[in-house]
Amino acid sequence: MVKPLFLVINLFIVLFPLISNASEHIGFKRIYYDIQDGRPLDIAVWYATNNKQNLITIADNAIFWGSEVITDEIPEIKSTQSPLILLSHGYGGSW
Repeated sequence: MVKPLFLVINLFIVLFPLISNASEHIGFKRIYYDIQDGRPLDIAVWYATNNKQNLITIADNAIFWGSEVITDEIPEIKSTQSPLILLSHGYGGSW
């Protein structure tokens, strides 16, 4: 039973990039929210976009490869529903 399950999981990992519906053009918006008497909040929003122009590289340094994004662009609107993924990992030192 373990071998078939292992095979299915590995097959999914290998084929996931082919079956996923990701946009090759990535929009990026950075928002800095600061309120009185509180900690500031630095927000990064990544989203799919249709634009192919004005690519810039962000977060590129000696250790990490950067990502090519289009800043402050209009998000891609689809007629189908897409999942919302929220991630908070405290990236304060890597930017």
